[in-house]
Amino acid sequence: MQQQFIKTARTLGMALAFPAGITLSLFSLSASAQNTTGDTAIGLRPSYASCTDHRDDEAPPAAVECTAEEYKYQDERLNKVYKHLMTSLDKARQEQLRQEERAWLEIRKGYCDTGSSANKVALLKSKDCNVYETAKRATELEYFERHMSSNH
Repeated sequence: MQQQFIKTARTLGMALAFPAGITLSLFSLSASAQNTTGDTAIGLRPSYASCTDHRDDEAPPAAVECTAEEYKYQDERLNKVYKHLMTSLDKARQEQLRQEERAWLEIRKGYCDTGSSANKVALLKSKDCNVYETAKRATELEYFERHMSSNH
């Protein structure tokens, strides 16, 4: 599945090039599992790691609840920076960002989807994947926004 994802990403042209040599990747695939050392670097709140710390054979209700809360927070974060960028870009770059975001959403769905026959643990891992990938995307857009601001 990971190789199919990479092939799809390359097919879709998974980078958005901007002036001053800035390239914004659409999706940052990590071959290893997420860990707490990188969590704060992508904007995850410290409470998320402690709440989701559980064995692979269980999916406690508290983990499901805090995963939903963190996803909501990260999704709002992503939407805020996306909307701000859209107001600051010219029409051509707005369309480019819009297309990139649509492609990113499709790839995230394919990367994080467990299918309809998943058990509770697999569903939690899918939701956790969505949290991480949304946080990474928000961080990428925030990085781009800061670079754009510093170049003006």
